[in-house]
Amino acid sequence: MMVLLEAALFLSLFAAAYSLLVSGEQLSVAEATVDAVRTKVLEFIRRSGDNERIIDILKLDVQQLVNKGFLTGLMFGVTMLVVTVKLLGPFSAVMVPLGVITGVLVVSNTVSRSYKDWQEKILSDAPVLVDFLPAFLEIRGISTRTALENTVPFLSGPLKEEMADAVAKIKDTGGAKTVFRELGERVNNATVSAVCARLSMAWDTTVTPDLFMDLSEEIGYARELSAARATTMKTLYFTLIALAGLFGLAFLAGYPALMAFKGMMSHMFGG
Repeated sequence: MMVLLEAALFLSLFAAAYSLLVSGEQLSVAEATVDAVRTKVLEFIRRSGDNERIIDILKLDVQQLVNKGFLTGLMFGVTMLVVTVKLLGPFSAVMVPLGVITGVLVVSNTVSRSYKDWQEKILSDAPVLVDFLPAFLEIRGISTRTALENTVPFLSGPLKEEMADAVAKIKDTGGAKTVFRELGERVNNATVSAVCARLSMAWDTTVTPDLFMDLSEEIGYARELSAARATTMKTLYFTLIALAGLFGLAFLAGYPALMAFKGMMSHMFGG
């Protein structure tokens, strides 16, 4: 009977996973139900916190994130089901939906984490902008526009993409203040907003190389904070891994001991 229950559970999970990850032109009742659940999950992720704005800024593929979260949660739930089936019996089936819910919550957290990583990458490359752009401004007669265009190739990662995109938009629209204001709002960091404000005010004019002089210390401090934050997150990550390992070791060592104790008590009382 237990084998039949496990087989039925496996087939149900496989059908649910197939319906969630593979969309067809015609949906059965079960597939339509799963599709409705998927839609609700997507809405939940988009409306959680500031996720909708972040998804638009980073152009994230939410559908792909949900699929990965669902599969990860499903595998975790099935693993816990196998581990606890002897201890909890039929009640261990609750591990599967709990695993899926955990996967969805992890996806929601991944969105905000991706934005923080994006912010940190921009902030960590800001000193390169502050160093190179004034160097070009030392050339007589060069404008802020030309200096930034010459600086962009020396940047990297998202800051390079954002600055190149800003230069292209200004060429098309001519609205430097609007473009840099929107960029500052997208990054949502005081230091980057200050850099953008100075660029917008000095655009198409010839300025002295000390344009960012008062921001050098602030950018350096922000970079130190970013590095410290990354170190803290890595420490927390490895701590969680260690705790998970200890929990698994305790379970592997404790379960045989519990079964041995149960057998001993059963033998003593004639069970």
